[in-house]
Amino acid sequence: MTALLIDGDTDDTYASWSRQRGGKDSVAADHAWTVTRAIAAAAARADWSRADFLQVMLDGPYKAGAHARMIAHRRGHERAVEWLSRAWEGAAKHVAATDTIASRADFHASLAELRAQVERTPWTGIAGKTDMKNLVARLGICEEAGGWDHTVSERDLAERMGCARETAHKSNARVVELGFLRQLDHGSFTDGARWMLLKPVPNSSSQRWATTQGPKAGGA
Repeated sequence: MTALLIDGDTDDTYASWSRQRGGKDSVAADHAWTVTRAIAAAAARADWSRADFLQVMLDGPYKAGAHARMIAHRRGHERAVEWLSRAWEGAAKHVAATDTIASRADFHASLAELRAQVERTPWTGIAGKTDMKNLVARLGICEEAGGWDHTVSERDLAERMGCARETAHKSNARVVELGFLRQLDHGSFTDGARWMLLKPVPNSSSQRWATTQGPKAGGA
């Protein structure tokens, strides 16, 4: 997060992850919003105040604040503060509702919680069952890796899932869309791609992500 704040999203990790904003803004604006939300969440976890966040983004020389400073220059300081405040409020609420992972024991407890939720969710159809196998395989990989960040090639993932490589590839795209997974890089000829397994947040996940009461449209 420090590197993201100072240097910006140099690897375009957040380029395709603007789920919160909506509207008809440009791809660049959506990208800036997603990066700003990520910085806001990190700041909230680090016990910054809203004023701290605004000051760093507007007054600092950091690349992650470039879009906010552009808004201030073109549309006025108040509009920039309003834009940043919306990012801060949403991120702060998310952080407050998210369990803190401070140790390996916390991680394994969170992993078990996600595994139980995945296994009791009514995944429908062949695609749904394939996506469940994808997630179960990744849960095993994450358990071995000791964190949500993991590396796996499509070939190795397909072997764990018991399916063809193309099937695993299509499933990855669906699982990313569902909000369970983020691709961090594309790997190389010798190394698999890096991924991060996610716990979907309310109002941005699929109808297939269900509570014990059964699937509910538009919610977790």
